[in-house]
Amino acid sequence: MNKGKIYLIAGLVVFCLAIGGYAIVSHDAISAEDSSEMTESKPSMADQSVAGLDVAAAMAPRGYGDPNAPVVIEEYASLTCGHCAAFHNQVFPQLKEKYIDTGKVYFIFNDFPLNQPAMAGAAMARCLPETQYFKFIAYLFETQDKWAFDQNFEKYLTQNAKLLGLSGDAIETCLESEELRKALVTKIQDASRQYE
Repeated sequence: MNKGKIYLIAGLVVFCLAIGGYAIVSHDAISAEDSSEMTESKPSMADQSVAGLDVAAAMAPRGYGDPNAPVVIEEYASLTCGHCAAFHNQVFPQLKEKYIDTGKVYFIFNDFPLNQPAMAGAAMARCLPETQYFKFIAYLFETQDKWAFDQNFEKYLTQNAKLLGLSGDAIETCLESEELRKALVTKIQDASRQYE
């Protein structure tokens, strides 16, 4: 079996695990119309890109391990998905220790936000320095019960993003960037079409 086939099979297996959480949270796939609430920021920012944010750099793939590893696993997960959190908190540490850290697997994480708190978390994570990205993602999964279903989720996310080096202005830029939100929603839609 060649690397391409291993890549696809591993990607689909982890994708199915993540989508299991999606099926519980929402019964409908996200369409362009359904995603309007997620892409809309403050009304004054409706049709503007926020200056100072390199969206292409923010949306660059985020991976763990050796990119030349014989197996590549791609995960699609929402920061507010309970099954995704269970995977990251209980299974991922073992996967990392046995396969990623030993050079057998390269792991790619793809944001698949299913609601407004997950979108805000994904946007902030994407705006952090790349070296802090996985720390933030891991922390949000570990503390999901404290923020994901709270009306003040932005306050919690902001406090923790600041601890990892994101300034208040940068956080505001991330949350107000319609271009970044559209890029995240486009990624969701592309994955949904690719794996349906």
